[in-house]
Amino acid sequence: MRFHLLLVCLALSAACGPSRERSAAGPPDLEAEMRAVLLDNIAAFWYPRCLDRDKGGYHLYFDERGEPEPPGDKSIVTQARMVWFFARMAREGYEKAGAFTRADLLAAARHGFEFLRRKMWDFENGGFYWAVDASGNEVRAPNKHLYGQSFALYALSEYYAASHDEEALELAVQLFDVLEAKAHDEKYKGYREYFSVDWSEPKPSERNYMNAPAHDVKLMNTHLHL
Repeated sequence: MRFHLLLVCLALSAACGPSRERSAAGPPDLEAEMRAVLLDNIAAFWYPRCLDRDKGGYHLYFDERGEPEPPGDKSIVTQARMVWFFARMAREGYEKAGAFTRADLLAAARHGFEFLRRKMWDFENGGFYWAVDASGNEVRAPNKHLYGQSFALYALSEYYAASHDEEALELAVQLFDVLEAKAHDEKYKGYREYFSVDWSEPKPSERNYMNAPAHDVKLMNTHLHL
């Protein structure tokens, strides 16, 4: 069942309310409520306005009225999350009459996947850049951080599960192999998480993209996602 944790939290919150109101109204249909939020609020806002049809990937900057703001850099974390979102929606078979079909969502995931593999993948060294410019033609943050790599692996895996696109599976396996070869810490276990663009050790004085010391630091946040 979807939204297990969220439903539990909402149920616990509801249990704290007045018992008279609960008994009069009956138990809320939380799954239906969450489904409506997902389809009518979240997905309906982002699709199709987030698709950057000119430059590829997703445009993620909007004002409070939903109007697009000037494009900014595109990071592997947010671009990969959007691929995962659309792919998971498609795999679960979500649709909204008059707004999008499962095929639309799968195409939106494919749109983001193409940007990841063409513009954000480091063809020379393997792994994904942290950030590129809006067009994907200029690398803005070249170093490799496993927090970003983990979201890329999520995206590739989920897109493959939804589409059975062998290109996505192949790239996911390549990424996994790179992470095991370059980042796995055989001695202390876990993963070393920040590297220069060529997977060499960063300077001891450098700080990583999570604003932590770049050398010999393992963050719970990164390992949680790995």
